[in-house]
Amino acid sequence: MNSKKLEKKEENKKDHQNKYKYKNRYLRALADYQNLLKQTAKEKQEFARYANVNLMIEILPVVNNFKIAIKHIPKDQKDSQWVQGIMHIKNQLLSILSANGIEEIKTVGEKFNPELHEAVENNNDKDVAENKNSYSDEKGIIIKEVIPGYKMNGKVITPAKVIVNL
Repeated sequence: MNSKKLEKKEENKKDHQNKYKYKNRYLRALADYQNLLKQTAKEKQEFARYANVNLMIEILPVVNNFKIAIKHIPKDQKDSQWVQGIMHIKNQLLSILSANGIEEIKTVGEKFNPELHEAVENNNDKDVAENKNSYSDEKGIIIKEVIPGYKMNGKVITPAKVIVNL
């Protein structure tokens, strides 16, 4: 009789251990599942942030060409309606880029940063500098922007091509 009680007690102890083991496995599986949900949501959000990056990269040369074209407008035509139309289109494009997290990388007068800029030329000639201020004498300072660079949501998508002072 005593052995039956002992067996029953032993059986209850095993049942309790099994319940604990299964509960522990369940809680771990639940935690893994919740972590998977969080990770998937984060990946979806990241994907959505950069889903349009290829389209934006294709639009950037158009914006750059507008900027170049505007620099070459004769002074006597700056106030004409067609120029105002061109400026409006450029501003619309810049607005679209801004709404998608695109920002232009600062260049002239900034210290060269290989993560943001691509040096296409090193130069010592002070006549090359776009703004001949005191920074044109400093070494490693960008003196001219050849092609603008852009970031999307803080991540470089096209580096700025620049001329750096030696």
